[in-house]
Amino acid sequence: MNYFERKKFEWKYKHKMKNFFYRTGLYFTSYMGDKEVKAYPKVFSVKRKEEEGSIQIVFSLLNGLDPKELVKKRFMIFQFFGAAFELEGEYKKFTLTIYDKPLKSDLIYSYD
Repeated sequence: MNYFERKKFEWKYKHKMKNFFYRTGLYFTSYMGDKEVKAYPKVFSVKRKEEEGSIQIVFSLLNGLDPKELVKKRFMIFQFFGAAFELEGEYKKFTLTIYDKPLKSDLIYSYD
């Protein structure tokens, strides 16, 4: 991927995350005069991992947002990014990994 393709890819997923935060209500609203301003969580990086067939998005919630709200809205992640995702993190910083193919529910292991 060249520089411009990579930036376009990053912009696409950062915009998708901003839309996700807006739809789930994970933002703060403040007013500057009569204008409403929304503050969204910060998306630090968007990386495509070709060898794993995944996209990794690292973001942090704003101070004052409850991480339990994000965990409660996992169904929205499912609707936005599909069934094959993994969300890791505890308090403020989270990593969302979106896989190209669905995760296998059972693995076959040979004892030989």
